[in-house]
Amino acid sequence: MLETQSNPSANRTQINLVGLPEEVEKAVFAGIRSAAELIDLTQHSGTQARLGALDVVPFMPVRDLSLEDCVHHARRLAHSIAQSLQLPVYLYGAAAVRLERQHLHNLLHPHFQYEHLERHISTDPHWMPDYGPALLGRAGAVLIGVHWPPVELRVVLSTAHYEVLSTIAEAISEAGGWHEVVALVGQEEGRGLLQVTLKDYQRVPIGRLLEAIRREAARFGVQIEQTQVQGIVPQAVLLDSAAWYMQMPAIDPANLLETRIAQAQADQLPLAHEEPPVPLDATQHLTLPEPHQVSGLEDFADALAAATVTPGGGGCRCANGAPWRQHSRRWSPGSRRTSAATKKCAPICWLSALPCCPCAKSSYKPLTGTWRLLRACWPPCGCPANPRSAKGNSGRHAGRHRCSTGNCALCLREPASAWASRRVGES
Repeated sequence: MLETQSNPSANRTQINLVGLPEEVEKAVFAGIRSAAELIDLTQHSGTQARLGALDVVPFMPVRDLSLEDCVHHARRLAHSIAQSLQLPVYLYGAAAVRLERQHLHNLLHPHFQYEHLERHISTDPHWMPDYGPALLGRAGAVLIGVHWPPVELRVVLSTAHYEVLSTIAEAISEAGGWHEVVALVGQEEGRGLLQVTLKDYQRVPIGRLLEAIRREAARFGVQIEQTQVQGIVPQAVLLDSAAWYMQMPAIDPANLLETRIAQAQADQLPLAHEEPPVPLDATQHLTLPEPHQVSGLEDFADALAAATVTPGGGGCRCANGAPWRQHSRRWSPGSRRTSAATKKCAPICWLSALPCCPCAKSSYKPLTGTWRLLRACWPPCGCPANPRSAKGNSGRHAGRHRCSTGNCALCLREPASAWASRRVGES
């Protein structure tokens, strides 16, 4: 159920339903049966014309349905009501079986209501029902039709002159050749009001109708001040109007962002309800080393540099932030006593608590468990390591060094014999 609208003065309620044709047909039949049991039209009155407890039932195609499909369901519902509830049924619109009953206003208008139909239904051939008995009970009759969803427009004009408003309304109604338009005249707060009902928006686009009202009103120096669309309207109404004003052949609803989002939400993803398969080589068996006691920083460095899964990055980071003493020379990160080169070459050594050049840059190779010295500070800082130059290096920071004393933590990661062999090869 999309919405309900109740009017106390008319003493009636309008209900809008949407769903699959068979389900809507069952719901309407249940509603008519309940209304026939609960509502007595002999005790009912209102400002709007009425012929039955539930008198007007229009079937309107919304999506993936044609008028012919709705006609089939409307006539089947009419047959069920006549056979099961013994109520007279009239068909109108596209479902009409008599030409004069195609328009609803030929069956339902203020001058012919329940009391008039009660006197003529059994005697006047014009009022013989299409289905059901020619006898009117306290529940009245049922009018079932098929048509496109109507569009209700409320057009406010800059004049309240009744003759001007009547001329404009007549020009855009059936008298002026617009067979799918019904226009009523009114006033609101000193301004003119046109209540326009567009029966078939596919034959008459709403943009063309508004331009016709604008041109007719311009003959009298009147302008359109405001336009409102009342009630629920199909999306195609607004898309056709936008295409008409933008001079486009059509606007495909599939290109709208909201439509794509709705389709994506409705589609079932292939892996939405099942866990995707895991490749066989996605995981590997890892053997954790046996825990052992660490006596000092050197043992801790050896355990961290080994090719095994060993935590300790946070401990090295904490050690790196602590000041340390190297060969009777105090240095701490950010100290004002450090040279410009030392400040520029930030300390990279992860084990600063051990004797190490603070501005040397190194890299760690996890497969071999060794450190590679990439760069030393240049000019040399106070580190007692002997500076050595590497073949092919150039630039301000080209100098590499190796601590001859073997006290540098970077040198402890690689045996001295391997360093000497490489130096011989480079020479």
